[in-house]
Formats: sequence, C-alpha cells, structure tokens
Amino acid sequence: MIAVKRTLVIAASLILAAAAGALLTLRASLARLDGELALDGLSAPVTVTRDALGVPTVRGRDRQDVARATGFVHAQERFFQMDLLRRVAAGELSALVGAAALDRDRALRVHGLRRVAARVVADAGDRHRALLDAYAAGVNAGLAALRARPPEYLILGSAPARWQAEDSVLAVLAMFLRLSDPDADTDARRGMLHECLPASVAAFLASDDPAWAATLDGGELTEAPLPAAAEYDLRRLAGVDFHVGRSVAATVTDDHLRPAAGSNAFAVAGSATADGRALVANDMHLGLGMPNIWYRMRLVVDGNEAVDVTGVTLPGGPAVVAGSNGRVAWGFTNAYGDWSDRVLVEPDPHDPSRYRTPRGTRAFQVRQETIRVKGGAPVTLPVRDTVWGPVIEDRLGRPVALRWIGHRPAAINLEILRLERAGSVTEALDVAPVIGIPPQNLVVGDADGAVGWTVAGRIPLRQPGYDPRRPHPGAAPDAGWDGWLPARDYPRIHATAHRRVWSANHQAVSGHALGLIGDSGYAHGARARQIRDALLALDRADEADMLAIQLDDRARLLDRWHRLLSGVLEAGGAAAHPRALEFREILAGWSGRASADAVAYRLVAMFRLRLHDVVFAAITAPCRALDPEYRFVGLRQDEGPLWRLVTEQPVHLLHPGHASWPALLDSVASEVMQHLESFSGPLRRRTWGEHNVVHLRHSLSRGVPALGPLLDTGPHPGDGDRDLPRVQAHGAGASERFAVRPGAEADGYFHMPGGQSGHFLSPHYRAGHEAWRTGAPTPFLPGPDAHRLMLVPAQVARRASSM
Repeated sequence: MIAVKRTLVIAASLILAAAAGALLTLRASLARLDGELALDGLSAPVTVTRDALGVPTVRGRDRQDVARATGFVHAQERFFQMDLLRRVAAGELSALVGAAALDRDRALRVHGLRRVAARVVADAGDRHRALLDAYAAGVNAGLAALRARPPEYLILGSAPARWQAEDSVLAVLAMFLRLSDPDADTDARRGMLHECLPASVAAFLASDDPAWAATLDGGELTEAPLPAAAEYDLRRLAGVDFHVGRSVAATVTDDHLRPAAGSNAFAVAGSATADGRALVANDMHLGLGMPNIWYRMRLVVDGNEAVDVTGVTLPGGPAVVAGSNGRVAWGFTNAYGDWSDRVLVEPDPHDPSRYRTPRGTRAFQVRQETIRVKGGAPVTLPVRDTVWGPVIEDRLGRPVALRWIGHRPAAINLEILRLERAGSVTEALDVAPVIGIPPQNLVVGDADGAVGWTVAGRIPLRQPGYDPRRPHPGAAPDAGWDGWLPARDYPRIHATAHRRVWSANHQAVSGHALGLIGDSGYAHGARARQIRDALLALDRADEADMLAIQLDDRARLLDRWHRLLSGVLEAGGAAAHPRALEFREILAGWSGRASADAVAYRLVAMFRLRLHDVVFAAITAPCRALDPEYRFVGLRQDEGPLWRLVTEQPVHLLHPGHASWPALLDSVASEVMQHLESFSGPLRRRTWGEHNVVHLRHSLSRGVPALGPLLDTGPHPGDGDRDLPRVQAHGAGASERFAVRPGAEADGYFHMPGGQSGHFLSPHYRAGHEAWRTGAPTPFLPGPDAHRLMLVPAQVARRASSM
C-alpha cells in the first residue's frame, strides 16, 4: 500500500511539474509590456504605452520608426493571426495545418496572389517600400523577442516563418478575398437565372425594392415588372420537380450559418452638432472570431511630418484603417460594386491548348502551383491562365476565366496612409480614388463640420456596351476592361441638403454613377433607410445618439411580415392548428425588435425565411434540371420580389403543390409552428436569442473543440439580425464600433469584440469584450498608461552596454 501511495505521489508530482512547465512555456510567449528593448533600424527611441485594455500608443520621431514599432507590437500580440492572413491569401494553409486545408488552398492558388504581392512590392515607390521593409523588420524582431513560440505553434508542432514585405500585401489581399467577389459568383448566379428562365423572370428575381430606397443622391430604385402568365406559368411546366428539397430545420440551420454581410458608416455635419465639428460613426460588420480581426492603436509621429491618428489597424500592415487624425475622421462599409467578371472561355476546337479571343486564338499559359502539405507530399496544381485571368470550371462544367481587380497589382498599394494626414473632407475625398484597398464606401467628416462620401479604391473601367452582370463570351468584341476609372469621374457627395451621409452596403447612388460602380449584390435598403431616418430626426447629434443608432435592433422591415402572419393565424387554415391560439398570443407580444428575449420575432423571421425557400424553389425549379444542387440564394434584393409575390399573389407563379396563395401561407405557417414545437420545453423559451447565438471562436478550436473553453468567448444570446442597424448573426457582427468628432476624440467611444491580445493567457485577451456585447460606451482614445515599453535603437543600446 505504501508503495502504491508513493507511486501515485510521484505520478501526481510529474503531472504537476509537466503542467507547470507547460504553463511557463506558454507564458514565455506573452508580449513584453514594460521595460526597455533594443530594436535594430530605429533612428531614435520609440515609446509603446498601453492602457488597462492593452490598447497601445506608439510614439516616435518619424513614420518609419513608428511603422517598425507597429510591426514589433503586432507580432508580439497577433503573429498567428497575421500568419493565417498571408497563408489564406497565398493558398498556403496546408503547409501549416496539413491536408485538411488542401481543398481551400487549391481554390485560392488559382488566383496566384503571392505573385501579385511580389509585383506590388517591386512596383512600390521608395517611401512605401521603406515603410513595408521597416514594418517587416519590426515584425521579425517582435517575433524573435518572444521567449517562446506563440501557443498556436506549440499546439500545431510548427515553427513560425519570417515575415516579408510582400506578406503585408498578402494581408491586404486577404481582405480583397473577403470583401469582394473573386470568383464572380454573383455573375454566375445571375447567369444561371438567364440560362434556365425567361429573361423577364430572371430580371424580376434580380430586381430592386424601391419601397426601401435610401440613395444619397435622391435617385429612385427601379423594379422589374411581374412576369405575365403568357411568359411564364408554373402550372404549364411539365416534368419539373417543385420540391423545396429541405426541411424547415434545414432552412433555419443553413440561414443560421450563412454569413451576415453588413457594415454601417454615417456622419452628421457640424451644423447639426453642438460644437460645429462633424460627427462620424462606423461599425464594420465582419465574421467574428478570437482574436478579432482588428487591433486598436494610436500612432503618434512627433517629427517634421506630424501624425496623431487613432483607430483600428489590420495586423499585417502599418496603417490605421479607420479612425480619426484630429482633423478628419473616417469609416468604411463594403461598396458591393462589380469588381469581377466571368468570361466564358471557348477552346479552339482544332487545338485544345488554345482559346478564342476577339483577336484570334491564343495559347493558354500554364503555371504549376506547388502546395506544400504538412506531414505529406507536396501537391502540384496546374493552372491555366488567359488574357482575362485564371480558368476555373463552372457548375455546368464549362471553362470560365476570372477577371478580378485582386489580380491587378495596380489595385493594391499603401495610399491609405494619406488619410492619416488628410486635413479636410475635400482632401480625403481626393485621396480615395488612388487608395489600393478592396473598394469601399468612404464616409468622412472634418473638424470644420463638413461631411462627405465616395468610393475608396480602384474602379475598373469597362468597354462601352459591355454588360458585366453575367458571364460574357470571351470571343465577343467587347469582352475587355479598359483601364481604371479616372479620379474626376468618381461619384462623390460633399454635402447633402440634410447635411448627413449614410452607408449601409446599399445602393448609394443611381443613374450614370451606379453604372460606373456596378452591382455585385447590394444589401437591401431597409437598414440604410432606418439609419437615414434616425439621422434626419436629430437636431443636435452627439455620440450617444450615434451609439443608439448602432445598437438599434428595431426590425422595421419585419413589421409587415408580422401583420401578414398574424392575419394568416387569425383567419387562414393555420388557425386550426392545435396551438394556433398560443402562437397568436405570442404574436400579440410583438415588440418590433430583434431582441434576444423576443419570441414573436423568431416566429416571424422563420416564417419569412421559409416562405422564401418555398416560393423561390418553385419559380427556379427549371434551374435544377441544369444543376441538381441548385438553390436560389438571392442577390440580397430578393425581399422586394418575395413581398410582391405574397401580396399580389399571381396564380401563374404559385407553387403548383398548393391550391392558392392563402393555402401556401397556411402551410408555411403550420410548418414553422411545428418546427418550434419540436423543441423541448414551453414555447416562451423559443426566444430569438436561443437561435441567434453569438460565439467568438478561435481558428484552432474549430478543429479541436476541446480547446474551446480556453480560446473561445461565448456563446451568449445576441440582439440584432440582418436588415437592421444592429447586424448580428451567428459568427458575424460589429468587428468594431465607434463614433468621434475630429479634434474632440476624448469625447468619442470605441467598442471591439474579444480583446487586443491573441494570447489566451494575456489579461487583454478578452478585455473590452463585455462593453462591446452590452453596448456600454468606452473611450475612443487609449486610457491612462498602465504599461510602458521603451524601444531604443540597437546601436545606442550596444554603446550603452559597452560603457
């Protein structure tokens, strides 16, 4: 017995020692927050102070020194995140995590973005190249200064690779992948509608919803006419399967997992604020995870070209992406213009190594992409390139070339750095056309009270007569792009009659200006209109008003759906459902909000979602004859066509499995009620928050769920939804939230999910998250110093140590 006890004690001691050793190793990879460190390449000392949330202020004598220190800080706090960004863009994840990432790498290698990044660096001017080199050197110094590898590499059994200047370009290209349409899928969806349906039906399904227009130029949206029975009649289609193809549960699950696209940016001119300064608010909605995509910083240059800019940076690059510089404040939303095309490739029937162009046949250029795989043999991927771009295969098995601005080195640069020195709205709007980012709506305001909007980023100029909205034959004479839109032709709003500007991924302009930007699936206008109306109701706006708009979870778009469903349950066949009375009582408690505790909202939202499936599955049924897996996912404007169908109720567009439109509405309402009844417990527990769960997950916990308690944040029920200001859905929401008056930054607020550090043992890993979740305002500027790190030139440190 004594021997057994001694063995257990020894085993326990070994386990504790191993745990302590592991903890010490993990803690050794925490960022250095205090003291003094030598950093090669600095021209003068740089101070890095951090507040209680871990938000740093980096202060140096010149911009290169600040860029070098920014790279140092990013690497110490977020290197693994930076590594994932460059690997995603370059298609190099398999080298880090193994064969599980091969399919993703294959899809991304087609774009050849590492070659694009290398070209961007080679073409960069001296100043930008020097900043990229300084930043990269800082990253590598910050990584080397850690006393152990970041914990993700310990878990993966991998070593981090050095950072190169082109990797910062790849980080930007990762945002191009996220914020644009590199495979021109929108063109493919529109093209499929035209392949299998009459032109009038395809146009109707892709039409706008003028009832919710909120353009900045006052232009109206147009809707396509309802197709006539003589053009398209579902009752006369023979041999067509009208089955929806999935259950209500699958409908709900698929929608739950669908990313919620949406960002808000809006500004109020000084004529409607207390002190005459413009007030700018921004909440960019992206996929959420641990750590957050952004990293908060204040960058101060005290030298001749003074800079004092506060906002969010993208770990991987030296620039503040959105924020305020004391004279100008700015924010972004995704523009959803048309930045990519699909070109139908026609191989030469006599020589498959060649393809047809308007100027005769050309040979495919074939490049071999070698994908390194951790724990396995390299995989070689041949990619065919054309004059338009790389070739993939569409869902019908046809070769198509992808033409995308992300393939063009001229579309990527560091000109966003010019915003940190912009002194007015005019200067910021003038800079926008040359900024090398995925094109975004830029909303800006200045200390003198002006506000403005334009598109920031390069806009492709297409040949006259070319329709880029669906795949185009490559041999046609008008299949090309014709350079870039000149800066003078960019649409811009420097003020409006109401002295407000707003952007919510919607159609911002109309007419000729819209034609220049194009359309890759604008958001429905309900969110923008709700923001616009709230802004116009303000006489003297302040930061609290901006926060109230950002947190607004009123579901004005769904008010009409609530009335529709209430009518169905009152008088329709669904009223005979055994628990219809209970559901009517739930609907009577409609608050009009997508709040986490709302039961009625969940019922109405799911009714609308299921109707979408049933109605459009019938109308697009012929598409499944071409593609058995086809499902109409809409073009973000499908609310308009859906509402017209269920209210105008054209018999020739009714699902043939139902005797009438009221019968279809009854059936869908019954399906949704049965779905909610399938859960255990009383109906009052079927809240929106039970469905709309906010769960910030780390990339490693997605593959190893056991790591979730260490690395993840949540889950918790969330307020908000799509098509309203507080966009919040599974895995997506406000990646930052701020409002600020330039020159009065001390009065602004800032929220960010997760925390500053990417290290789960850091006190800053989740710091600030609760304020983001609850909407409690926290300061825009970093708070009082809690930590101070001095970075000194290495040559100075060496001289001091030798004395």
